[in-house]
Amino acid sequence: MAVRPGESMWFEVHVNPLVGADNTILGVSVVFHDVTAARRLLEDLEHANRQLESAYDELQTVNDALRERTGELDRVNDFLESILTSLRAGVIVLDVQMRVPAWNRGAEELRGVRRDEAEGEHLLNLDIGLPVADLRPVVRSALSDGTFMEEVKLSAVNRRGREVVIRVVCSSLRANGGEPDGAILVMEQQER
Repeated sequence: MAVRPGESMWFEVHVNPLVGADNTILGVSVVFHDVTAARRLLEDLEHANRQLESAYDELQTVNDALRERTGELDRVNDFLESILTSLRAGVIVLDVQMRVPAWNRGAEELRGVRRDEAEGEHLLNLDIGLPVADLRPVVRSALSDGTFMEEVKLSAVNRRGREVVIRVVCSSLRANGGEPDGAILVMEQQER
């Protein structure tokens, strides 16, 4: 092993007595074993372990922050869910592709379609007893104009098969910058 100038070398020294046939000590045997390479590997391993501990501490900090943010997000989602659940009107939230990310209990009651059946589906593919194709123009306007809001009245069939009039208010769901990020449909059954 080549040693650079000024670099330390490590030796393991074995000292053993040399004993004669009559059990007298004749001398000592001194053997030097060069353990410099093993010592460097041990130091490298210790250094790597310190780096690993430091990285683990950083990961733990990130995990703690992520856990905290996840808890905050869960609380916000629960709050928004309680708002949607508390509204008696049917509320349908649409993304920019006209898919349903949110469908409240009022929409379930009004249209007879459960949330798990509606969420993730395209609005125009839902069979909800409402002429959803007639909503296409107002929804498209809401998806292109962040200030859009319009009310329409549609003839529909309720879950009991009776004809009813549904008042639908369609408005743009705006992102922080004001640009459209979806649409919100608020529905209420009207008396004929």
